[in-house]
Amino acid sequence: MIERAPLTRRLAAVLLADAVAYTRHMERDDTATYVRLRDMRDRIIHPLTAAHGGHTVDTAGDSFLAEFASAVAAVRAAIEIQRHIAKHNSSLPTSDRLHFRIGVNVGELIVDGERIVGDGVNVASRLEDMADAGGICISAFVYDQVHAKLPVEFQDIGTFQVKNIQRPVRVYRVLDSEAGRSDTVGRWRRGRAAHVVGGWFAASLLTVGVSGSVFVPPTETLNATAGGAPPLSIAILPFATRPGGAADSEVADVVTNELTDQLSRARGVHVASRALVAGVDRRMVPAMEVARVLNVRYLLTGEVGGSEKKTLVNARLINASGVQEWSDRFVMAPEGDIHQARDVVPRITLRVREALFAAEARRIGNPNAALPAGAADLLLRAKAVWARDPNSLAGALEARKLYDLALKSEPDNVDALLGVVHTMLYQIELDAHAPREALVQQIDSLTTRAVSIDPGDSRAWLYRADAFARQRRWAAAFEANDKAQELDPTRAGVLMDRAQLLIYTGQPADALRMVDQALALDPRDPQDAGWGLLQRCRANVALGRFQEAVKACEQSVAQDDWWMTHLYLTAAYAELGDLSKAHAERLILLKERPDLTISAFRELRLSDDEAYLAQTEKYLVPGLRKAGLNES
Repeated sequence: MIERAPLTRRLAAVLLADAVAYTRHMERDDTATYVRLRDMRDRIIHPLTAAHGGHTVDTAGDSFLAEFASAVAAVRAAIEIQRHIAKHNSSLPTSDRLHFRIGVNVGELIVDGERIVGDGVNVASRLEDMADAGGICISAFVYDQVHAKLPVEFQDIGTFQVKNIQRPVRVYRVLDSEAGRSDTVGRWRRGRAAHVVGGWFAASLLTVGVSGSVFVPPTETLNATAGGAPPLSIAILPFATRPGGAADSEVADVVTNELTDQLSRARGVHVASRALVAGVDRRMVPAMEVARVLNVRYLLTGEVGGSEKKTLVNARLINASGVQEWSDRFVMAPEGDIHQARDVVPRITLRVREALFAAEARRIGNPNAALPAGAADLLLRAKAVWARDPNSLAGALEARKLYDLALKSEPDNVDALLGVVHTMLYQIELDAHAPREALVQQIDSLTTRAVSIDPGDSRAWLYRADAFARQRRWAAAFEANDKAQELDPTRAGVLMDRAQLLIYTGQPADALRMVDQALALDPRDPQDAGWGLLQRCRANVALGRFQEAVKACEQSVAQDDWWMTHLYLTAAYAELGDLSKAHAERLILLKERPDLTISAFRELRLSDDEAYLAQTEKYLVPGLRKAGLNES
């Protein structure tokens, strides 16, 4: 039997650091990444830990755990580590930079020989999760001991219920510009805040109208409303096939079953079970009778039919009154099989969810109807209100009132939180007098809260990426986008958002490849396609490819009429010598943004990246001048 020393306990400060996006770096070049990590540990982390009286406990994988006698020593070490890493990274290409997140806590530790465990370490781990790339988060206990003793500022980002810790944890962010954290707020447009109906991003935002305004569907489980079926309730009826089509029957079964399963996982959607649907007599043709028996508001019906060249899947959404709300056709070529059926179902699911939420918004959106009481219906009403005036600040602010009411009803409703965030993004974009820095700080706080409540929600991580990017914290923005992609790898909008990040960090060629990947996922999705085509246009302008830029911008503006598209199209037309089109496009642009000049565009400060700024001055600004846009 192995003899072990008895376990002991002690109170100490704990510093936990973790490399950001380490897996992605390793996939790209594992040897070089490992060497960079090793060198940072040997030359920066270990020496600075020792210099501040710390003891290295563990260096497993890409993480680092150290123990200190005091909170002040631990935070000083964390600050110095981040400052030295930032300085080291400044000499490297952007793609080779390794950033770290650090959490610092004081708590009781269980000591097992050379190992330490316990709540003190667990909380430090959760704090590290909440830190930005290159940043530091500390607990309230640490803050109380250090805030008056260290020459840095601290930001109270709220109290959170973190995973596996029963008591709430109050969290402070260390603000240290020398460590690469800038508190200057960059003005940045994520563009379409979140197309997420399963994803964006990813789980269930709906674009409203051509502006791309987003509605975030409800998360809670809804009870049946008095006198009727639950909101967002649907039954998937078995898809029909042509007589004698055995292969089609297999595909139809897969489509029916997979759709039932995937829609059942959608936020707030109530799907009648397959067993319940199977028990309904299909001879009950009237939709209202089938819906009544199944206690749902909507039915999804469809057919699968094959030919030598392609297999078609037709789908229709019908309400309980028998009125068709939506229909679409999906193609599997050359001959559909079970594997292709499983590949196409996510696209069908996305479209059905969009149609379902849109139908519910129409149902509840009557401006003369009484204000709904529950959070779910308030969120639906907010979407409907915004849809009536999708490109205006007034529409966004009216929707915010409803999101705020939903939050009062359910303070931890992630969908309401993200709805408020989206209205703030529009306010920043459309109101020249908006308190931008204050709004961005609120967005930062709200998205931090959202990912803490539901770290598995990819939409929340995409909004988090937006918050980081607006503060020009690019490494953190890429990391948050990585998290969203990990949670929802099939959503094209995640990749399109990444394309914009690449543009703003001076990497337009990589952005083009990202847009191609995104559009390949579902080229027929009009909500994401317009946004992705705008990124293709902007990347081509940044590369001086004006013919390709015009083609992409013309396609984008046909689907998603946004002022930024007109701006780039104006410049591209002018650079190709088509001044008549450039002047016409400039007039459209100024109708949407009357106060826009070349100086005003620069003052938006979409990015502080030197390569992006150089590309803008070389390829975009000269075209705007040729088109006659005023300098100031």
